[in-house]
Amino acid sequence: MKFKNFQKYENIIIYLIIGSINTLVGFLIINIFFLIFENYLDNLIIILLSNFTSICFSFCAYKFYLFKNKENFFKEFLKFIYSNIFIFFLSSLLLYILIDYLDIVVIISSIIVLSVTVFFSALINFKYVFSHKRS
Repeated sequence: MKFKNFQKYENIIIYLIIGSINTLVGFLIINIFFLIFENYLDNLIIILLSNFTSICFSFCAYKFYLFKNKENFFKEFLKFIYSNIFIFFLSSLLLYILIDYLDIVVIISSIIVLSVTVFFSALINFKYVFSHKRS
């Protein structure tokens, strides 16, 4: 009976595990990029390069390890980029509202926004970016 419960939530569990790995990889990438490029590039360029690299890693992890599909790589990648842009604006807007208008402290606001964006990111990835059945 417990195994059936795992199967029911398997995709969500794998999604959260991959998301956690992606977060760690993103943290490592930005720090490595700053170590390598801080004397050569502007900080904003380093941030953009590290974010793009992290997004590419995240896309490949979801595409090949969770959804395991053979669909059009470029088409899904563009959808993934668009969804990440949407999530960026959503999180920025929510943080702005929570901190500046509702006077909620940054750490609590960040936790709230993280919860909301993880939910919407998963929803978008399952229903829009990788919307076909898993193999």
